[in-house]
Amino acid sequence: MADVTIALTLDTIAPPFDLAVSLDGVEYGVRVQYNARDAAWFLSLRDAAGSLLVGSQPMIESFPLLSRHKATATGMPQGDLYLQGSTLIYREAAA
Repeated sequence: MADVTIALTLDTIAPPFDLAVSLDGVEYGVRVQYNARDAAWFLSLRDAAGSLLVGSQPMIESFPLLSRHKATATGMPQGDLYLQGSTLIYREAAA
């Protein structure tokens, strides 16, 4: 299956925005928010029931955003999210 790409509008004065995305056939809620104090973007991930899986993960270019949370959170996608410019890319786990 192909990577999932999620185009973002990264506007530092815009309020946080929420997206519903399907990763590995499972629905997740993604919130992208800018923090002016840190001058950085942050990502939060919720499962379909609204339970927080990842809270305020700094969005670092080309860094696997979900990997460090997989050991402590259940219900995580098998693959990982990466920030490339203004696009989130979900790469499925290798079979």
